[in-house]
Amino acid sequence: MKKIFGHINYIKLFSIISLLIISSFTSFAQVNFYATTDAQEVFQGSYIEVEFTVENAEGKKFTPPDFKGFRVISGPNTSSSYSIVNGISSSKKSYSYTLLATKPGIYTINPAKITVRKKTYKTKPITVKVLKKDQTKSTKKDNDIFAKIELSDSVVYAGQQIVLKYNLYTTRNISNYSFRSEPDLDGFRIIELNNNTRGIRKIIGNKEYTVFTLKKIALFPQKTGTFDIGPAYIVLQIPDKRSRNVFFRSTKAFPIYTNNTSILVKPLPGNAPDDFSGNTGKFKIYVKTDKSRVSTDDAFSLKLQIASDNPSKYIEAPQINEYLKDFEIYDPKVIGKKDFEQNGKLHSKKTFEYLIVPQKPGNYTLKIPFTYFDTDSSKYLTIYSNPINIKIIKGKNNQNAKMIIEKYKLRPLMSDLSLMKKKSPFFGSFSFWLILALLFSTLPLMYLYKRHLIKQRNIDPIILKRKKAAKIALKRLKVAKKYMDENKISAFYKEISDALLKYVADKLNIPTIELSKENVRTKLQSLNISQENIEEYIKLLETCEIALYAANPDKNMPEMYNKTAELLTKVEASM
Repeated sequence: MKKIFGHINYIKLFSIISLLIISSFTSFAQVNFYATTDAQEVFQGSYIEVEFTVENAEGKKFTPPDFKGFRVISGPNTSSSYSIVNGISSSKKSYSYTLLATKPGIYTINPAKITVRKKTYKTKPITVKVLKKDQTKSTKKDNDIFAKIELSDSVVYAGQQIVLKYNLYTTRNISNYSFRSEPDLDGFRIIELNNNTRGIRKIIGNKEYTVFTLKKIALFPQKTGTFDIGPAYIVLQIPDKRSRNVFFRSTKAFPIYTNNTSILVKPLPGNAPDDFSGNTGKFKIYVKTDKSRVSTDDAFSLKLQIASDNPSKYIEAPQINEYLKDFEIYDPKVIGKKDFEQNGKLHSKKTFEYLIVPQKPGNYTLKIPFTYFDTDSSKYLTIYSNPINIKIIKGKNNQNAKMIIEKYKLRPLMSDLSLMKKKSPFFGSFSFWLILALLFSTLPLMYLYKRHLIKQRNIDPIILKRKKAAKIALKRLKVAKKYMDENKISAFYKEISDALLKYVADKLNIPTIELSKENVRTKLQSLNISQENIEEYIKLLETCEIALYAANPDKNMPEMYNKTAELLTKVEASM
């Protein structure tokens, strides 16, 4: 308990406890368990990264596959994240492995398993092809780096979504990049998508490339015809091989152009039905009402949600008057919209609310149609919402529709954007009182923590800071110690170098690639590190460089390990 209290302050303790209690009563998203890999084709002797991720659940009894055909180099390495947005909690936990492809062939990475609330989830299998590299084929150095414009579709209908990617293929390290010019995309609606900076590997000919998506955008053509796209002009920053220092090489500009490509946009067929909404793509429609029994003296709210692969701001509210002839319907309003990326494409959900006054008694089934042009079947399709049964009873007929609507507007309208079951009020509920009781139960913990603070004031703060610094340093060097115990010299010095570089990068919240020979001293000085420690820092990095590239490296790893741990401890304690 003392260790925990020694690392968090009073406010954080109270916030964490409150957050955990409240979040336990929030709605969780759907549980997902899936597998990903950074390559589907590799050469024999290459490495691949495989990651198994469970979303929106803690998960127990994780069971990895046997990885037949591969040798496990490291793993499982776990990472996790947690967030609450608009009262909805989401979490992610990943188990990653580094595998060595040992023999040529086609291998299947079988499903991993995990248990969530007594239910077993499995990932889908992944197929990886391991190729034997043909050493007799020559590879051109000019093809080490190139960029391509790649389209999800090159022949589409007007309004159909196209995903355009600027992909960089490289066999060399890239420090940075910038777009100097991009193609003119007149005639398209443009929405930039999230860009996954993690590279994937791909084999072309006799070369294994790492492919990075530099930019990804969703295009929605508004005109028909053929559109020429490209090229884009991109300037890369690559390490300069003429620099003698391996870790802090300067960079040089490397300009490249992408290819040219074209998109053919076809017009929609001329046999559009009268109720065509004007939308193209894939759509679903859901409805919900706030009442199942209404009198003709009252009104009810109908909430209609459209899910599609179109941007939400261009989705219009359907005209439903024709389908509800025995009801008076007032202009809808937008109560929610959300755009998100799924399976590499833009998707959206938009929710409208209609106020409706029934005119005649009876039993009705509300089923709203929606007509759009389906790009998969190349046909106009009419889909229907889920049916809603509602009973209308005869009122006293002493109010007209306008009076009813004015009265209804004074009531709180439905604001839930998901078409879920209506929730009971939280205030005064069992959950409310339980949360309140649990919060009050934390008061003894707060008292104990206050006593702990009083006790800590009597301890030299420098000693406390050094203890904490030593723990941070040893944590960073944990992998290096493992390599030292296994007498893996190159791996040890590489890990020591990475620990020193990542320490500075993490402290300044910058990518490691931004550290160079020219600016590392300045970066260290900005952390208020003494000149003596800076010199020692540089000396240790140079020792790593020599050990990695010397014919007979220094095998005194324990001394190097101790010096690095001592330096990181001193540096951490001095800040």
